[in-house]
Amino acid sequence: MHANIMVEGGGEHYRPQEGQEGGEQPGSVIFHERAKADGAYNRLPEHRRTLLEAYLTTPATYEELRPLAGNVSTKTVRKHIGRGMRALMQGLSAESREELVKVNNRRPRRQES
Repeated sequence: MHANIMVEGGGEHYRPQEGQEGGEQPGSVIFHERAKADGAYNRLPEHRRTLLEAYLTTPATYEELRPLAGNVSTKTVRKHIGRGMRALMQGLSAESREELVKVNNRRPRRQES
């Protein structure tokens, strides 16, 4: 069950980072694909699975994700996403975790101003 989400602003979790290749997927999409392949989504209840999939594969903001979380506050949406991300990480294989570390290390770091 996927919901149609109207994305207006978008969140930083999905946007390609500066210096990232044009065709390269955002890290959140790569994480989603690895979690799905490893069966990590099976660790989540259906309602949280739908929320996490939308969070990782679209640029939707917490406000835009509220309907998928039962119209709770954005603070609660953030809490649900955090708990879901921890559960997904625990369900990843060691190889997937290593691959994600490599993906994150390829990205340029923010420069302090």
